[in-house]
This record gives sequence, structure tokens and C-alpha cells, in this order.
Amino acid sequence: MGEVVGAGLLAHVPTIMLPEHVRKELNEGQEISLVPGLHKLRKDKFETLDYDTVIVTRTGRPPSNSSLPHKTVEQVSSRPRNSPAA
Repeated sequence: MGEVVGAGLLAHVPTIMLPEHVRKELNEGQEISLVPGLHKLRKDKFETLDYDTVIVTRTGRPPSNSSLPHKTVEQVSSRPRNSPAA
């Protein structure tokens, strides 16, 4: 059985996929707060903890006028123990 070495609740905004200069143009010259937060998460956790698997669970709710069901998507990623984070 494994050991949980970290957990977090993250947000996603579609603008994170845009080039940096476009994100800043849309946000009065400032970076959106999610980007530095994700960099900090990588530096403070992913680069310091000894882990071999990352599980990301995403839940999404369709628009209120949609007949689509609520959905959950999971992604699992692993790396060899003691290898540097990519």
C-alpha cells in the first residue's frame, strides 16, 4: 500500500492555455494568479517530495441548460522513484 505525501485542491481557468503576453494583455499587464501558484506548487512540492504517482481528478458541471450528466475525469501519471521531476 502506498503513502499519500501531498494533496491539493486546484482551479483551472481557460486563459492558462494562452501565451503569457496574451494573458497579461487580458489582465491589465498582470499575470493571472493561477500561474505563479502552479510554479510555487511545483517548486515547493513536486521538486521536494519523493513520489511515484500523481492522480488528478477533474469534475465538471455542464451548463445549466444542458442535458449532459455531471462528469469526472481522472489522469494518472507516474515517474521512477528518486528521478527528478520533469
